[in-house]
Amino acid sequence: MNQPLFELLPQCTLRLNVVGEEGHGTGFFVAPRLIVTCAHVIRDAGGRQINVSWQDQSYTAFIKTVSQDARFDLALLELCELVPDHPCVYLGESVDPGDKLYSYGYTDDYSNGEPATFECEGSSSAPPLIKFKSGQVRPGMSGAPLLNLRTGKICGLVRLSRDRSLDMGGRAIPTTVIFSQFRELKELQYNFHQQDDCWLKLLPKAPRESLRLRPYCNLPSQTYQEFIGRKKELSQLLKQISLSYRAPIITVDGIGGVGKTALVLEAAYQCWEAKHGQSRADVPIFDAIIFTSAKESWLFPTGILRRLRRQGTLRDIYREIAHTLDDPTITQSPPEEQLYQVYKSLRNQHTLLIVDNLETIEDKDEVIAFLSELPPTAKAVITTREQVVMYASMRLDCLPEEDSLKLIQQQATEKEITLSQEDSGKIYKHIGGVPIALIYVIGQLASGYSLETILNLSDPLPDDVARFCFDGSVKPLQGQPAHKLLMSLAMFRNAPVCDAVAEVAGLKSDPIAVNKGLARLQQLSLVRHHKERYGMLSLTREYALTELAAHADFEQEARERWVKWYLGFARKYGGEDSGDWQIKYDYLEREWGNLLAVLYWCADQDRYDDVKELWKPVNRYTNIYGFWAERIFWLDWLIQLSDRQSDWSTWFYAMSRKGWTLTLMGQQQNLEAAEHIFNEAWNRREYADFSVQDYLAKSFAALRIRQGLYEDAHNWLNIKEDLLRNAHLEEKDLIRYSSTIAYYTAEIQYLKGHYDQAKTLYQQVKTQAEEIGWQRRASYAQNRLANIAIKQAELDEAEKLLNMGLAVAERNKDKRLTADYQRCFASLEKARGNLEKSYEWAKKAIDGFQRLGMIQQAAETRSMLD
Repeated sequence: MNQPLFELLPQCTLRLNVVGEEGHGTGFFVAPRLIVTCAHVIRDAGGRQINVSWQDQSYTAFIKTVSQDARFDLALLELCELVPDHPCVYLGESVDPGDKLYSYGYTDDYSNGEPATFECEGSSSAPPLIKFKSGQVRPGMSGAPLLNLRTGKICGLVRLSRDRSLDMGGRAIPTTVIFSQFRELKELQYNFHQQDDCWLKLLPKAPRESLRLRPYCNLPSQTYQEFIGRKKELSQLLKQISLSYRAPIITVDGIGGVGKTALVLEAAYQCWEAKHGQSRADVPIFDAIIFTSAKESWLFPTGILRRLRRQGTLRDIYREIAHTLDDPTITQSPPEEQLYQVYKSLRNQHTLLIVDNLETIEDKDEVIAFLSELPPTAKAVITTREQVVMYASMRLDCLPEEDSLKLIQQQATEKEITLSQEDSGKIYKHIGGVPIALIYVIGQLASGYSLETILNLSDPLPDDVARFCFDGSVKPLQGQPAHKLLMSLAMFRNAPVCDAVAEVAGLKSDPIAVNKGLARLQQLSLVRHHKERYGMLSLTREYALTELAAHADFEQEARERWVKWYLGFARKYGGEDSGDWQIKYDYLEREWGNLLAVLYWCADQDRYDDVKELWKPVNRYTNIYGFWAERIFWLDWLIQLSDRQSDWSTWFYAMSRKGWTLTLMGQQQNLEAAEHIFNEAWNRREYADFSVQDYLAKSFAALRIRQGLYEDAHNWLNIKEDLLRNAHLEEKDLIRYSSTIAYYTAEIQYLKGHYDQAKTLYQQVKTQAEEIGWQRRASYAQNRLANIAIKQAELDEAEKLLNMGLAVAERNKDKRLTADYQRCFASLEKARGNLEKSYEWAKKAIDGFQRLGMIQQAAETRSMLD
């Protein structure tokens, strides 16, 4: 027994006595402020106070409840005062003859507390009591906890002595009775020890290898020292496999190698530990655990090896049940009677039956029918790569990064390999979070392969891993719509919608085949359907890409359809920021990862026209949603390629947009680069149309404003006005272009401190923008009006404008505008003297500006905090 447990037990015990009465007894904490003791210790209390002595402090308690049956002699007390951070005992029901017992109580001889040791002789009934010997129970020990040294848990509480003068032991009320009389204690115990694991850490544990050799258990050895991750799934599985849970069969599905069997084995071992008093009180207990597996092969670093022994039929499962339960009548019965004998045998005890790799069982339907009619004393757990819709199911995905890194380090340690955190991260990024693939890679390192060879990007998925995890599921699909859908899905970086997959697969005209194909892929755990989208694990995607490359004709046709679909999508939902642009841009945001994947593929294939046609509709979106790094990258690409091909229209377009983005970023080097770009473009303006020249003039004006050159900014606005005068525009476009002149004129007036003039112009801009549905321009003007209101001490008006404007900016996901509003809120709270609120708003604004690369604006906002 761990020495600290002897030290922890006295910290859980208390001395009890009724005010005005002689003598005392013992009690112990079972939950926060709750104490269990013998009812006879406090039977004369009536309405009087119960004194509690604990850790040299005095407290009071009242009787919360007493066992209804007087034979059980139990009472539950509650402290009147709040006692923070007190420990609680861990209640456990297991106790066997011969178990060594330990107690701590407050005797008449040693009222400050003393230990006593005993040995369990057995149990009696009517009422249930534990009979123990080889120790003396003195007055005062009634209600003392009885610790089972084998399990490390409290198996009962001392009730009475057989002889006070001799070491003849006594009797104790078992924990089973405590739980039956105070039913709320199980949940309270669980909640407490989940929060405070001091006692749990001290529980003795027999090695699982020795536990699995005990009768009525055939669990295979675990190949690792510690089960990593899956805490939520493990907790859910333990709840579902309890016999009190309604579903008779639990299925755990997922791709090969994702950890289904490991999860089920961990749950099974915890149940077997609970059976032998070595696990938490909430873990289900089974008298027998039977493991069967139809797995055909093992994956080792040296390759795939076939299993020599498997349970691939219902008869095989019968034989394994007979062997584990030591019941030869099952196999000795005629085949037609064996089912009856199996059910009869399973009724004799609580049994957990595990059927591993259901998908490779020959008579799968018969096995499912057998499991569906198990007696109520048995629970079945199935693992399968195929999704089986039955009673209760759980699907496993990849391990998250944190758990994957722990698994990598665990495997490296066990195989005596030194891996840095950086190298572990590289392995995770290369392989993903499929446990078997990570274990395989560490095994290869241990076999002498170099990390560089393993991380070779030209061969991302080892052949053995691919064959083990996917061949059995995918090969039968070849030539079917499901196979085309699988290969098409691999082309999408992020989970696509059904229409996109159907189009790329060439199955748009056959929706029935699409629905059946996607359903089949889901059944095989190759695809997951979530919120109208179809996704796959990274390892599955790598395998599917290999399949795609092996079908070159299909890939060529599918790629063409893929590009065409996203060109249409971008034209439909992209464009300028007018009308219901925020609704359209939300569609672009959901597909942004896939749009980028198409752009990169087209660039790699030198498909200049496709890149150009795909980029232009999404350009404004990248500006508003803050994807400025991607924006500059693709504008640079277009500048270089358009110059090489003398496509001046596109060259002007890309140059002006890149210069504008650099102007917004605002650092000195950005402004200098923007000026160089604008000058180069303006010098070639004779090749540009009105819209490009207008954009350049507007951008030059904004640049000069950023540089503090207001007169030159006015000159550029005059140039813009001359261009507009000679243009032939519809009234809506004329208002849009002219309001931009007014907006930047207002900017100059504001920066010069001419707030009244600026206010008039901003109000004009806001009105005009709202008239033509240009909500974004109206929101920017409103932000400036709020700034002016703060400058003019109209703080309530400023708050009104800011509340409305920030809501619009956040709803539209305009990151630059949102940061502007947050900075304005910081100014407002500073003007009101609310420095703490001002600081909070400024921090948000600084974070927003920094994410956009607007370092100058972040610095200006930071200066507000000084």
